[in-house]
Order: sequence, then structure tokens, then C-alpha cells
Amino acid sequence: METKLHTIMKRYSILLMLILYSFLGKGNNVVINSVNYVPEYVEFSGLTYPAIQISFSNSNSFIVGDLKDGVYIFLKYKTPDGVWHPIPSSSFFSSIPIGYANYQIRGGGIISSIEGIYNDVLIGLLAPLPHDIELRAFAIEMVYKNSAPPYSVYQGDGNNINESTNAFHGGDNVKTLGGLMQVDANSFDDAEIESPNDIAINTGGITNAGIDNPEFPVGFSGEGFWVMKYEISQAAYRDFLNTLTLTQQQTRTTYPVTSVIGTGALSINGANRNFIEIKIPVSSGTSPVVYGCDADGDNIFDEVNDGEYIACNYLSWMDIAAYLDWAGLAPMTETQYEILCIAPTTYFGVNAWGNITLNSSPLTLINAGGTNESISNGSETLGNANYSSSGINGPLRNGIFSTATSDTRRKAGAIYYGAMEMSGNLYEPCVTIGNVAGRSFNKTQYLGLSNGDGVLSANGNALESYWPGNVSSTASETIANGEVTTAAGTIRRGGSWNSPATELRKADRSQGEVPSTRTATQGGRGVLNL
Repeated sequence: METKLHTIMKRYSILLMLILYSFLGKGNNVVINSVNYVPEYVEFSGLTYPAIQISFSNSNSFIVGDLKDGVYIFLKYKTPDGVWHPIPSSSFFSSIPIGYANYQIRGGGIISSIEGIYNDVLIGLLAPLPHDIELRAFAIEMVYKNSAPPYSVYQGDGNNINESTNAFHGGDNVKTLGGLMQVDANSFDDAEIESPNDIAINTGGITNAGIDNPEFPVGFSGEGFWVMKYEISQAAYRDFLNTLTLTQQQTRTTYPVTSVIGTGALSINGANRNFIEIKIPVSSGTSPVVYGCDADGDNIFDEVNDGEYIACNYLSWMDIAAYLDWAGLAPMTETQYEILCIAPTTYFGVNAWGNITLNSSPLTLINAGGTNESISNGSETLGNANYSSSGINGPLRNGIFSTATSDTRRKAGAIYYGAMEMSGNLYEPCVTIGNVAGRSFNKTQYLGLSNGDGVLSANGNALESYWPGNVSSTASETIANGEVTTAAGTIRRGGSWNSPATELRKADRSQGEVPSTRTATQGGRGVLNL
């Protein structure tokens, strides 16, 4: 294809998304360098289309066999009325560097990892955008869970005698995926699971107790998907807030949006290492607040030592759902969570990095709050995680255990596919199979439509069909075009910075529903279903 650029309109504002983390000792560095609107380019199938032109760089990514990371890029534009909009889902990638894969996912896209600096990547648009706009591009690092697992993958652990709390299990050791699974009776799983203790989801039409849902994203063999490499960072949630209206901002924060500079957004300033604050207060009428990060408390925001890349805590389920909808991602199911945390065996107590070892020494922080925040005493032989024995009163920087010497999953605290901190740091919010509101997730939809569309309600809530939380009761099926205002249908997995070691196990189901209030131990992570 030959592409010729015509008149380029004025350069619009650029949002740099700098991610300085690593996978098994390889530091990633993804930077959006520029974003431009090109009103027309020619010679694409003989027709002329408008386009968005992006330049970005990507260094130290990885492709190892069937393992790879990727950059999920999505765009927003602001019209003169101050409202941010997603790029229409009719957009398509029209010029991609050789060797890149891309997916049109409701207006966003994944570009699989190849190192380099790439200029003039064009996203073709079937219809022009208004000329008087501001553009922003956002990038989220992802890893790919391929459709064929490397091991015989199991849900749950143990042998029905010695197993994690409320784990999936079977009478003859744990059941393999694709068959019926059993779970322990508990206060947050409904009677259909507790008796007769079997569940069938997406199992080729097999039904049991009337709860089969063939569109539930289970993550079984044949279902490849992308997952966020890291938990939502404080920089990411800040950027999310800064594209909302004043009304939406108030819904997605704790303290009044009319507060003064330096007021915390989600918590009292700095509580449990959350540093998102009001950077520019409301100036007039309904103009939105501008938020920033200020870990050092000097009222100079978004400096290198201001905690931008610490995982964001104090997120309710409604906050998480709104962020994922805005970004075009989907909630992770608890079966997807377990299949991501695979292990070569099914012994009791396995953590996200694939075995039972766990460093119990207190951690010592270096460069606290900085983009290079690190710990001085990680274990070289045991699994590293941030939990109750670590002595840290809040979440750590995303990817903190992955260093130049972390050449094993244990050292890096990484899952097989490369995502970090899926045991410890902050709880992983998931869609549960324990009740009807969870099991009806994505019901009657095609798999990829479980992803958000980038549009929130006027109140700032996720507005998605068949998502957990768009009904008021766990016994109710999720609905079409529902607004997410509850936590019905969710479960939290993986433990947090103040959890005991047992909660870090991939099969532990002791925690029940994701809080509908903001708590210091709750963060978020999403997936991109294909």
C-alpha cells in the first residue's frame, strides 16, 4: 500500500504514557511521542480517508516462542464542549509496522511487541472527526495468554482434604478445565453451586442446575486473550479522571470535587500510599478538576518521585468497571485468573509464579514513590510478593520485583505469561461463577463484546450489557444496557499487601465479593477478550 499525506492540521496535545517496568529483568519503555489528526490520506483501496497519525517507541519487549507482550493503544478526543469521546468503533488500523499484529476491538487495538521507534502509524477512520478537537492517546502494557496452555491446567488445588479455602475441587483431585467443577460451600456462592456442588460453564452445551452460559469467558484452551501486565497504576487512574466531566469525576472519587488543591481524590492524602490529589481546582461553573500525583507532598505534581507508577488502591468495583469500560477492556473472570496462574503440577498452595515458595522477610524500600522505586532485599530463591509479612503499609510500584537479576518467575513475582503481582500487592477483581449475576456475564453476547466501548453514563458509571454490577442482587441475571452501580457478581482473588500468605494462593476463594466501597487493599486489572 502506498500512502501519501496531505495537509496536516495543527498539532494537538500529546499525553505521554511512560512505563518503566520490566519482565524478567528486561525494562519496558513505551512512549507515545505524538498524536496528530490528518484530515485525509490517499491511495487506500483507491479511496481517501481521514486518519489519526501516531508516533511511539517500544523498547525491551519480548516475544519468546508463543509468549509475547503487547501495547494496547486507545484514543480519546475532546470537543469544544469539554467532553471526551472515544474514537468511533468504525476505526481500523491501515498502516502497521511489518511484523505487528493488530485487532480492531471496539475502537482500540493491540499492537504486538517488536522493539523500535515507529513514526506515522496511521489509524484510518471511516468518518472524519471534528477539526476543533484535542487528541490524547493512551497505552497499556499487556501480555498474551495463548489458546493452548503449556501444562495440563487445573482449576483449584489440593485433593479434597488439603486445599485452599473454598477452592474449586473434585472428589478425585481437582477437575481439569472443560468438565464439571466442584466448589466448597461458602457464604457467597449460591445454592446452585453448593448443592449439588457441580457447575458447568461453556462446556459445549452441557448444563447443570440450569446455569450454563456458553459465552462466559472461561479462558479454556481455544480462548486466547490479553491481560494487563500490571494493576491499574495511579498515573492511569489520574489520566482516566482527567477525561471525565465534573459530575463523572465526583462519582469516581471520594472527596468533593470543589475541594482545594492538594485534597486527596480517593483517600486522605497519602493514606496507604495513594497519592492522587487535586492539582487544579474547579475554576468556574462545571469545568472539571485536574488531578495529579504528589507523593512528596510539595504541591508540585507528577514529578518523577510522585508515585505515579504505584498500583492504585482505594478502587471500588464501580470504579474498576468504569475504568475498564472507558479503556475498552473487560473484567477478568475467576476462571481466567486461575488459568493465568498456571503451574506444572497441582500441589497444594501454589502461588501466581507457579510454586509454593514465598519470601517472608520484611521489605526495605529504596527511592520510595519514584519511577525507580525498588526494594533492597528481595529473595533470590523464594517467591517475591507484597503481603502481610512485607511490612509495607500499601501497594508497591508495578513490576517492582522484576529487576536485572530476576531471571525466574519466583524472583519477578510473575505469572508464566509475564503479568506481575497477581499474588499480593492488591486484590484482583474478578467475575465470579459463584452466583447468577456472575455466571450471566456476557450472556448472549459474542466473546469480544464483553469489552467496554469507551463510553460511560452521565454519572460516570460503566454502561455495559451483561456486566457484573448492573443488577442489584447476586441472584439476578445481568441485563442489557445496564449501568454498573453494585458489586453483584464479583469476587476478589490473589491477596493484597496486608493479606496472610494463604490468600495469595491462586485457588484461594476466601474473600468473596469485591467491595462496593473504596478500600485500601483493592486495585484493578482487566483483560481484552478476542
